[in-house]
Amino acid sequence: MVERKIGDRQGAVGTMNSIANVLSDEGDHVEARKAYREALAAFRELGDKFDEALTLSNLATLLADEGNLREAKPMFEQALEIKRNLNNKHSEAYTLSDLGDLLFAEGDLAGARKLQEDALAIRTQLGEKSTPIENRFSLTAISLEEGKPAEALVAAHQVADDFHGAHRQDKEATAYDLAARCELALGKTDEAAREMQKAEELSAKTDDKIIATALAVTRARILAVSGDYSAARKKLDTALGAATKSGLMQEQLEARLALGELELESGKVPAGRARLAALERDAAANSFLLIARKAHAASEAAMKPK
Repeated sequence: MVERKIGDRQGAVGTMNSIANVLSDEGDHVEARKAYREALAAFRELGDKFDEALTLSNLATLLADEGNLREAKPMFEQALEIKRNLNNKHSEAYTLSDLGDLLFAEGDLAGARKLQEDALAIRTQLGEKSTPIENRFSLTAISLEEGKPAEALVAAHQVADDFHGAHRQDKEATAYDLAARCELALGKTDEAAREMQKAEELSAKTDDKIIATALAVTRARILAVSGDYSAARKKLDTALGAATKSGLMQEQLEARLALGELELESGKVPAGRARLAALERDAAANSFLLIARKAHAASEAAMKPK
């Protein structure tokens, strides 16, 4: 009878965790956080370490999306420790990838690269087919931030091809978006526009808000470089509004960065520097140090004689 009651409770807690996943997907972050925390406490009481780790990862992912990197990071680290103790390599690789993405946002490119490489090695050893592509995508994004756009461009095209072969249209769109950003870094605006066209066609077949916002920011940057400041501003205002409504902190910060850069590019230097200074403070306060550094660098570059 006791075993039956424990089993019943585990089933109920598992249902609570599933409900939290649905709430998170629907954008109801407040209720999702509440459900995850209740499930986490219950799994700990039951001594269910595996589901505790999964719930920690789910809650950490939600918190990271909301911009709460400081609370998300130790949760990912706790989940990783449990999964390693359980010797669950498949699940460990997911947390390594998630933690790598968080370190990337924090600006720790070397740390992010190490975790993505570790996750890639595990997934390759396990013979997984689709998930290693995601790690190679993350490694390509790191290469771009490390100042290697030509190398990253080659890798981005390979990743796009691999996502296509895996029938992952949403991820394929992000790969072409990354390729467009590489082309922009190389000063190839026309090529960037062609990459974006592919990304937008693929994205139109999905309803992922994060991807849509990311693509809008890149498209706006292409428009700005082309001199169409009005269209770029409209695109960025819409992207920022959508990211704010969805509670997506990193996407909000990226849109604000692009807006500041746009103002500098269009000759509104004081307004652009003021926007970037505010962004730098907000990004740093929330541990998004990569964006904070970009905001600072853009503002400083605007003051150098051309």
